Amino acid sequence: GWAYYQWDDLPSASAYLARAESVARSWGDRTGKVAAAVLQALVLSADGPEGAAKGLRLLRAVRTDLRGWTPPVYLTTLLATAESRVLAARGDFDDALGSLDGSPEDSLVRARMLLARGAPADALAELEAGAERLGGDGVRARVEAGVLEAVARHELNDAIGADVAFRNALTLAAPN
Repeated sequence: GWAYYQWDDLPSASAYLARAESVARSWGDRTGKVAAAVLQALVLSADGPEGAAKGLRLLRAVRTDLRGWTPPVYLTTLLATAESRVLAARGDFDDALGSLDGSPEDSLVRARMLLARGAPADALAELEAGAERLGGDGVRARVEAGVLEAVARHELNDAIGADVAFRNALTLAAPN
């Protein structure tokens, strides 16, 4: 479902995530169930304000299921910014900023919101300030940062800088 979400094929993403959640539930796989639900919330949020409201309800239900359980690291990073991403998709930028919890990926969410508000220079500054916190092992986050940098540079009419940033992001994303 994640790949279809990234490709903006929301109906397919939703269908695959529903199947994944169903299988995870039948097998008692808490990690799979939580991951599918969080990704489903992001898919819903891409469908406008009503979808974002549904996604927010789903995320909040997932959070109640997390009590007393420590998710794996790869899921922790997704959980850290999911609510703020859904709130931003709904247009609630102030609430989205308020929901950030200090995770290394917060700078990515702030940069997205700054771009949405038409402040590409501020988005670039946020990405530069947060780059060190992303670390070397967060490839997905560094790819996202590179794409956001490319968008910001494009908005600032820096075609060469946008091209370099995008090529760097693609290089990071390419399989070895």
